Amino acid sequence: MTVKVSKFVINSNGNDIIDITEKVKSAVKKNNVQNALINVHSPFSSASVVVMEYTPELTADFSYFTEKLIRNESAPYIKTAFIGNSATIPFVSGEFELDRFQRILLLDFDDKKRARSVIIQIIY
Repeated sequence: MTVKVSKFVINSNGNDIIDITEKVKSAVKKNNVQNALINVHSPFSSASVVVMEYTPELTADFSYFTEKLIRNESAPYIKTAFIGNSATIPFVSGEFELDRFQRILLLDFDDKKRARSVIIQIIY
């Protein structure tokens, strides 16, 4: 088994949902792999990585749901603990195994602008 690591930084406005699919795909393709497990991780206590359908309606519903669920000053940390910091996606024949509407998203639950790093482990 081989593990390669790639990293990038993304700027967030805070309380943000950012599509990072193409950045992750680019990082994986630079490593010349065709078949692998890809783990995408955000090493922050107030940011999550998820795979979900990415439409305006769904992201609005998701934001509404998480705001109603947890409403105090520790909400960003509880949301991240609830959702998780990582997502693992199969990469088969040079493509992610995702539904046509699914994307890899960085969810920033903090209310401050900041740079968020994303760590990608390519396992094959």
